[in-house]
Amino acid sequence: MVIAALQGLPRLSPQDARVYALAAERSAVGLEELCVETGMTTEEAQSSVERLCALQLMRPLSPTSSHLTVVPPDTARSQLLDAAAQVINAGQRVVDRIRSDLDTLASVYEASAASRESRQVVEVLADEQAVSRMLLSQASRTTREVMIAQPGSVQPEKTIRDHQAMADKLLERGVAVRALYHHTARFEASTGYHLTQLQHGGSEVRTCSEGMSAMLVFDDQAALIGLRDNPAGMLLVREPSMVAFVRRTFDQAWSDATALPIRSNRDDVARTSDDIKSTILRLLAEGLEDRVIAQRLGMSLRSYQRHMSQIMTKLGARNRLHAGYLIGRDGLV
Repeated sequence: MVIAALQGLPRLSPQDARVYALAAERSAVGLEELCVETGMTTEEAQSSVERLCALQLMRPLSPTSSHLTVVPPDTARSQLLDAAAQVINAGQRVVDRIRSDLDTLASVYEASAASRESRQVVEVLADEQAVSRMLLSQASRTTREVMIAQPGSVQPEKTIRDHQAMADKLLERGVAVRALYHHTARFEASTGYHLTQLQHGGSEVRTCSEGMSAMLVFDDQAALIGLRDNPAGMLLVREPSMVAFVRRTFDQAWSDATALPIRSNRDDVARTSDDIKSTILRLLAEGLEDRVIAQRLGMSLRSYQRHMSQIMTKLGARNRLHAGYLIGRDGLV
């Protein structure tokens, strides 16, 4: 209530300062005298006097007098602010006490949270915010290596930013970073640029034609695995045997992958494109559907169909079925 009353007080104007200065020169002053001396209208002078009185800077000479006298600013300050200062000081003491009580529990909470996480071996992170928080949390505890496998050619901007920021912080602390992407990521503008930035920052980057899932492995302590029906979420695993399995899966895909060249040239692009087409030939021979093949290679169906058209032209195939026959007949896989 005291603070609210102070907030309702008027602001002083240059006109009020003139009235106060004139009144301070005399023991008392009337409204008509103020108008004559300052050139104000009666309404202007009355408004100025009301503001000065509200701020305790002016008061009637007596209860029955129409003349006014000034009050020293120090006295007005004491009358207006002492009560508010007491309220503020009391409030600050309450804030300090509550802060102290909460601070005593901070270490207890952190220890309990760490213990809870260690017991919770599997946890579903249902959205991007939960995944981002967990990335930062796990990365802060990692001391040796982080492995990133991210399928697909086009990556969400938030995923790119999160991985880039995490890699930069890890590398600053001397933690190794290995990043594995699909070949097709090299040919997509934003993802390709991201791979180059990772490499220039000190991460080791490789790409492969297929055979990878979304995963991140933090030392031997935890792994994040992509959810089947929710691209925005991930599954957090802490059970040592499961983490070791995910790590071996990454290492196998890594050993079959190709290092991202420091400077890409026409030969590199041709080799990568040939690798993609060879994989398409093999998967065609296995009888997989077009949509499944495109998904396993991390490309859109339209990009897959463009590769398939080039393959059919090279084979002289009339259609997809004929292409599969020619692949098997000529032993092209």
